[in-house]
Amino acid sequence: MKRAALVALVVVFAVALAAAQKPSKNKGGKADPRVEKQLKALELKYEVDKDGDYRLIYEVGEERSQVVFVNSVTNTVREIEVREIWSPALVGEEPPGADVMKKVLDDSQQRTIGGWQLMSGDKSYVLNYAVKIPVDSTDKLLSAAAIVAAHTADALEKDVTGKDDL
Repeated sequence: MKRAALVALVVVFAVALAAAQKPSKNKGGKADPRVEKQLKALELKYEVDKDGDYRLIYEVGEERSQVVFVNSVTNTVREIEVREIWSPALVGEEPPGADVMKKVLDDSQQRTIGGWQLMSGDKSYVLNYAVKIPVDSTDKLLSAAAIVAAHTADALEKDVTGKDDL
């Protein structure tokens, strides 16, 4: 009986959370000038990709680098506009195995901000580390989120593949 009540509570919470989220007015393809302003204030080099997202390359040590994306498309949760900053760790035609997925779930428990997510597309999978912050966050928080995403994703890439492809 307790389990059924817990499951019902989780379902109600998930439905309420989904209903509270609103997609961005920016459907993609158009760069958000608010991001550009912050990146310029931070004196960071970037490119804008075809989706209108900002692409940055971070030096993460040991002669390694890591790509980070700052999405122009945002979501709104309870009137708070939220932006995603993410960095890919693994890319492949198959989803990562159970050992890797357990590793990232264990890792997420230790993290203060951000979390692992698996994106799937047409015959491809991307395991990435994402940090979601309010759009009106300070330049310092945007920078910290990007650095956390870069270092966290690169550490997994190095651990699992030994390569520096991303």
